[in-house]
Amino acid sequence: MESVTATKLKCFNNLQSPEKDNFGKRNHCHFGAKALRAVPGEAILFANQCNRHYESEGQYEFSRLSPAQQAEMIVSLPLEAFVNYFNEPGSIRQMGSNIKPFAPFTWSTTDEPLARTVSARCQALGIRLEKCNVGVSTTEEIKLPRSAGFRGVEA
Repeated sequence: MESVTATKLKCFNNLQSPEKDNFGKRNHCHFGAKALRAVPGEAILFANQCNRHYESEGQYEFSRLSPAQQAEMIVSLPLEAFVNYFNEPGSIRQMGSNIKPFAPFTWSTTDEPLARTVSARCQALGIRLEKCNVGVSTTEEIKLPRSAGFRGVEA
């Protein structure tokens, strides 16, 4: 996995993080690892249940990584994704070129130790402090639309 570059970090820090998206929906991102069917490994999933934006990344042996390695991977993916979503077509089909770029207002996972580790990694990288607070998801936050092909995300 590519490390976070200074350019990506600067771009991410410059993104607005409104409480609501352009459609008035809560701007909250949940993340976790989901076992893949028929292939070894897990996908890392980022989802916003409120506006049905979602993105999954790769095939990783996430659960075998150390907490620090998990945090590095988790932090690298949204920086890459949110910086590029608005520059490259197709990453999140629901987000088009007519939408002003933004980063999550809040984000969370179901794993409290992972939430703390990701928050610490964000701070160590120099992500704006208000974007470093990673919470613990509620059951309602991890329910995804069936159209996403996921029944839920476990971290």
